[in-house]
Amino acid sequence: MIINPNESSLIFSMSEYDCFKLSTGKCSLLITEDEYKFYKENHTPFRSDCSVDYCRNLYESINRYGITDNSISVRKYECGHYTFQNGQHRTCIFKRKKMDSLQVKEISAYKRICPYCIDICREKPILGLIKYEDM
Repeated sequence: MIINPNESSLIFSMSEYDCFKLSTGKCSLLITEDEYKFYKENHTPFRSDCSVDYCRNLYESINRYGITDNSISVRKYECGHYTFQNGQHRTCIFKRKKMDSLQVKEISAYKRICPYCIDICREKPILGLIKYEDM
């Protein structure tokens, strides 16, 4: 299945522990070279996937080799949102860099609204899910 991440409503379950932008407030794909050097020297990531290099290296790899397997697994919900079994960083890179054709494997289609929509209806959201537009 091919989706256009720029026309899809994506729900991520990332946090400051696995996303550089959520950890620092700036996406590593959009920072200047001076900012890159600053974060490289001064930012200690919680895990490797929230380092300043993680998405930059992943983007370089995607540009060089593409995504050759069908390893991005998504669930599509009745509300139109997609959630991920895996592949959140790659999908976010596609959306940030305005790439318009991403091969994904739909592991299930649900005839209900997604956990994000359910959670925002609560008085106090508890799941910590993030809509791409809110990142």
